[in-house]
Amino acid sequence: MAFTINSARVLSPAPLQNVDSDGNAEQRGAQVMGSIDISSYAAPEVVSAAALGLNVIYEAYFFLAETAEHELHASVVAAGGKSVSLTFDDVGTGTEAGADDIGKIGFIAWGEQLGSGSN
Repeated sequence: MAFTINSARVLSPAPLQNVDSDGNAEQRGAQVMGSIDISSYAAPEVVSAAALGLNVIYEAYFFLAETAEHELHASVVAAGGKSVSLTFDDVGTGTEAGADDIGKIGFIAWGEQLGSGSN
């Protein structure tokens, strides 16, 4: 497992109103957009909320930005929202990618802003 998060990210003006998993209305929501470069894939690739720029991930979308050899199979946010697991397949085979250079992956993630505390 080896990945780097591009330091150039876009963070929505904070704080935004959010509603946590218990239904509590709060003022610590955030949306982050950026990219990850996965140079040596380890199934699944686990990315922490903090690495994306969030304290808690509610949901995240990922998309391939520079490869035609791999496809995103799944992105699963962990219980508690502290990380997201990414799995990739070789294109057209349904076979999970090996320890490959997946390349640049774009993301849009939202949840509670980094440094906003925990519930």
